[in-house]
Amino acid sequence: MRRFIWIYPCLLLAVTSCSSAPIAETEQSSSASVADQSGSPLLISTPVQDAKVGRELQVKGTAPAGQRVWLLVHPQGTPDYWLQPSAATNGEGQWNSTVYIGRDGQGDVDLRYEIRAVAGSQAPLKEGKVLKAWPEAQMQSEIIEVTRQ
Repeated sequence: MRRFIWIYPCLLLAVTSCSSAPIAETEQSSSASVADQSGSPLLISTPVQDAKVGRELQVKGTAPAGQRVWLLVHPQGTPDYWLQPSAATNGEGQWNSTVYIGRDGQGDVDLRYEIRAVAGSQAPLKEGKVLKAWPEAQMQSEIIEVTRQ
């Protein structure tokens, strides 16, 4: 009987500990928090996951100081990954750049896009180039999904 009483509180403690972890994860709302879990020092802080965005979008984040950060936009359902203007980090490791989501006009409204930042690419990158996959790079941010409005 004592053994049962001793095990029961331990099981209760284990179940309580396990059930609280997913709750803590779902409370994290910023993309920076999600990216921190990946261990990458390259983060996108704006926009946040599932944001509704216009054609021109200011993307901001952090990376190790001195890095050149390249941004890519991938229209979901297509094989294309569009290289956007690059950004240099400032002395505090912050960067920002404008990216373009879809084409001018209303044809791409309500379509989903993925945005990723990369640094230390294995191959030379050039703004406007269209790739067929995310480029190999020393650092990659988490993918942020947005919807064009």
